[in-house]
Amino acid sequence: MVVEVLSPRTAEIDRTYKFRKYEENGVREYWLVSPNEKWIEVYLHNGSAFQLSRIYAYEPEEDIPEEERGARVFEFKTSFLDLTVNLEDAFMYTDLH
Repeated sequence: MVVEVLSPRTAEIDRTYKFRKYEENGVREYWLVSPNEKWIEVYLHNGSAFQLSRIYAYEPEEDIPEEERGARVFEFKTSFLDLTVNLEDAFMYTDLH
């Protein structure tokens, strides 16, 4: 599993060159994390190529209308590790300057 935290300077390299290298070498799970936009793209390897599994976007629960809260994902598990990621925890320090 590889997790890349994107920055404006390296995002293009992470999305192209590194993406292809990890894909060619059979990395099972590849995450692209955008701390500025507060989302995580999860790619899973299907044996021959990466496929986008899901994009998890963080939005503070208090900013979500009550009727939409049940449909939102606030945490997710990795595909093969016993690891749960809480989106609020993942982006806790991104607004600090």
